[in-house]
Amino acid sequence: MLKIYQCRHPDINAKAHIAFFSMALIIFIAVIGVIYGSSVFWILYALFHMLVSLVLTAQIYYMGRWSIDRYIFNRLFLFIVSDFRRCSGPTYPNRFCLLLVGNIVNWGFAIYGANTQPSNFASFFLGIFIGNLLLYTLFYLIMKLLSRERLSWLVVVVILTSMMTWVASLYFFFDQLSNWQVSDV
Repeated sequence: MLKIYQCRHPDINAKAHIAFFSMALIIFIAVIGVIYGSSVFWILYALFHMLVSLVLTAQIYYMGRWSIDRYIFNRLFLFIVSDFRRCSGPTYPNRFCLLLVGNIVNWGFAIYGANTQPSNFASFFLGIFIGNLLLYTLFYLIMKLLSRERLSWLVVVVILTSMMTWVASLYFFFDQLSNWQVSDV
């Protein structure tokens, strides 16, 4: 997904150390969730998931013109003090609506996880990634159509092929022929 984003927006490239740190953090959270799936973990995970959703939303909405650095809290405070009362509507309404839907879905994932605390954290985590990949694909298609860009036949073929393989892979994933949480013996 990172490669697709970098190809679509070459001016907004994630640095290698940030990309690898993010992947390492995802793996670390997955391991902690599988080993220590307590209520405290689920609450902390839900809060972290919501915070990351908001930060990524700001990054995508402003397309790289919004930076995360040590002065972020100062800028937010100055914005709230000076500009909040004069705030107008969103600059990019289409992007805003799509990102709002994405945030609602991700916050729903986080709240659902914190409330139900599924025993299989790895599958829950994978479901979040699959859902976000589907959201990104829909976001891409809708933005293309709203920009009145024409979808080439190759793009349509790739999308249809992807949908067929996604359906087949999700069928086999949820088929429950085996359970990794139980011993083989």
